[in-house]
Amino acid sequence: GLGKIPDAVVGIIATSGHKNLGVQTELYGDGLMYLQKKGIITNRAKKINTGYSTTSLIMGSKDLYDYVDMRSQVQMRPCMYTNSALKVQACGPFLSVNTAIGVDLSGNVWADFIDPLRYYGGVGGQPDFVRALSHKRYGAPIIAMKSLTNKGASKIVPACPSGITLTASAYDGVVIVTEYGIADLRDLPTGFKGLAIASISHPDHREKLLK
Repeated sequence: GLGKIPDAVVGIIATSGHKNLGVQTELYGDGLMYLQKKGIITNRAKKINTGYSTTSLIMGSKDLYDYVDMRSQVQMRPCMYTNSALKVQACGPFLSVNTAIGVDLSGNVWADFIDPLRYYGGVGGQPDFVRALSHKRYGAPIIAMKSLTNKGASKIVPACPSGITLTASAYDGVVIVTEYGIADLRDLPTGFKGLAIASISHPDHREKLLK
């Protein structure tokens, strides 16, 4: 995607020592171009579409458009292909990274509505990739988000706002990441999910959420 969270992910990958990464995504942007130029993304180890990044959308700077123009190492496919559960699972082990507007203590995730009357944006491929990776043998669906809104409210709340749609439900088993840690919800019972999620909330809100 675009924004601060994807930029942070790219920055971490660029300095982590990883090599020969492969890409299958809905959106290919400047960050992935940077990693591919650096030789961190090579796609050599991909089990399908070996040798090239696969995407259904390219969005970013003019440098990005110049880079992908006539370059066989970045190829476009319909989103029904890039987001296909069978194709994602065939690439396993696969890490998908999406962000969210909020998550509750049951593990419900929402990314399209702030509340029933305020629409933020489309869900993109989040539900597709989350459900494709429902079993650990295929990889992990990561939801990376800041712990607070721009107004200082917690993005982790006891229960999701009434009347909004979910992009991942409590039963999808995602991995929630904030600046305060990681909550791997896969295989956890309900009570332990709540503790894991509350423990990565902002310190100003953590004690209340834990209670």
